[in-house]
Amino acid sequence: MLLPAAGQTWPNLTVEPADQSACPSGTVTFHVEAVGDPTLLFQWRRDGLPIFGGGAYEIATTQFSSRLTVLNVQPSDANSTFDVIVSNTNGVTESDPARVTFPDPAILQPPVSAEVNNGATLSLSVATCGSPAF
Repeated sequence: MLLPAAGQTWPNLTVEPADQSACPSGTVTFHVEAVGDPTLLFQWRRDGLPIFGGGAYEIATTQFSSRLTVLNVQPSDANSTFDVIVSNTNGVTESDPARVTFPDPAILQPPVSAEVNNGATLSLSVATCGSPAF
């Protein structure tokens, strides 16, 4: 087995991505932190396939951390796993998988009481969250 050069280290995860909860059409962010020398590279994956920024994903990376934001999450995302591969010239490490979860259905904002004249139109609205959708 090859050892890293003096002063260099293998990638080592210090913070793993964690499961995130969101309402459908919401946003979740996964976060990872790692140490290692030389420079670390981060590659996020969904169900084992590489994710690239753009579209439904935003990726922000610093020297020792990376953040994956999933935009407009849907109930179908609950079946997916998200993980990250961290590498440098000394080696590779893979995070544990994290998942998107959805809360049980709930009413977040009930309709507001209102008085209207006889024959007038009344519109009521309610804000909900959860899966399956109401």
